[in-house]
Amino acid sequence: MTVIQSILLHLDSSALCAERARIAHRLAQQFSAQVSAVYSVTPSVLRYPMGLDGPAGALGLEEYDAQCRRDAGRLLRDVDANVERMRWEDVPGDAIAEFERRAFYADLVVLGQRANDSALAAQTPADFVPRLVVHSGRPCLVVPCVGSFPVVGRTVVIAWKQTREAAQAVTASLPWLRTAQAVHALGYGEGAADPLTRLQAYLQGHHVNITIHPDPGRDVDVGEDLLSRSADLAADLMVMGCYGRSRAREWVLGGVSRSVLRGMTIPVLMAH
Repeated sequence: MTVIQSILLHLDSSALCAERARIAHRLAQQFSAQVSAVYSVTPSVLRYPMGLDGPAGALGLEEYDAQCRRDAGRLLRDVDANVERMRWEDVPGDAIAEFERRAFYADLVVLGQRANDSALAAQTPADFVPRLVVHSGRPCLVVPCVGSFPVVGRTVVIAWKQTREAAQAVTASLPWLRTAQAVHALGYGEGAADPLTRLQAYLQGHHVNITIHPDPGRDVDVGEDLLSRSADLAADLMVMGCYGRSRAREWVLGGVSRSVLRGMTIPVLMAH
């Protein structure tokens, strides 16, 4: 049986982080889990090496980093002042690498969609989210950088493809599927109906009833269509496998995964 006992929450100092912290807090209460909130960003001295002006400049960046860290701590306290199910954890050394290591030991990792138009986007590497999803092998809940999501998992859309990644994502989503009011599974391409029917039978064994939507023939951008159909179905959670690989020391995603991460409007549970 899939259970969620430990949640790893990525923190930065942006206001966008507040929504993912609130979601992590609600999930902790829903699943009686514990959240480890880890502030993990690239130091300013590495992001702005040309902006230094001797020792004074270095001290200025250090103070800026310290203020950002305090902002993140204040954000977390605002979400859970009693620290009942959320705890701040300090990380030594390379915070980005340490967060990636800690992901191996979490049942769920909560991340934020990269807001490329934000001045704070450079706090994490451009491929931070795809690298976490692909490299860690852990289910990752990615929260959009825009919007508020008071409910996650009441209406679920599964992007189904007969692959290992999609199967892992469905297994990881069982805690939500068991309590959802509606579950829809979408499949694309010729022969989409049979895999969806098999998924339906499998989930019925877990007491989860789903509605299947085979799409055998249309010539569509699957990523964009998933987002559009999710909106039509009033979904508040998408479940999908994430397809990607490492190329020249940078993690790159397949077309559908990339489209969804770029245009997502609801939280997406991804697994590789």
